[in-house]
Amino acid sequence: MVVDVVHGVSLDVCPNCGGTWFEADELRALIHSAPHALEELGEMVIPKVEQVRMHASEMRCPNGHGVLINYHYMYDSPIILHTCTTCGGFWVAAEEVAKMEGVLNRAHQPMTAEEESAYMFAKEVTDHEQEMNRLRNWGGFFNSLRRYTPGWYGFL
Repeated sequence: MVVDVVHGVSLDVCPNCGGTWFEADELRALIHSAPHALEELGEMVIPKVEQVRMHASEMRCPNGHGVLINYHYMYDSPIILHTCTTCGGFWVAAEEVAKMEGVLNRAHQPMTAEEESAYMFAKEVTDHEQEMNRLRNWGGFFNSLRRYTPGWYGFL
């Protein structure tokens, strides 16, 4: 790993594959330091050697904390990142850095008419389900009152 300083943030970059190791808050600091920092980083960390995976291997934390866990960037993007649950750092492959910028840009654009329509429909469905659950709960409460026989002890 080689340390590169990008917009005041020190990043660990692999000179062979071009991948980048981000410590826990480094990505956030990089994005806040410059709006197009990820694009610049993507251009800087071009791998010197094309890495071909011949067999499945486990990625390990460079800080020695064990095996990394895969997850999707921004929850539903196709970009797979690898994180260490102990130190909070994560690994980004060289080709994924530019894709991250694209996903981030799309997330900040206004919704299209189709997206807004789908969102409003989903919101109405969710609101309806919550109201139906509320009514079911009240119905269950009133049905439970029927089980009590009237008498001097009331609701004891």
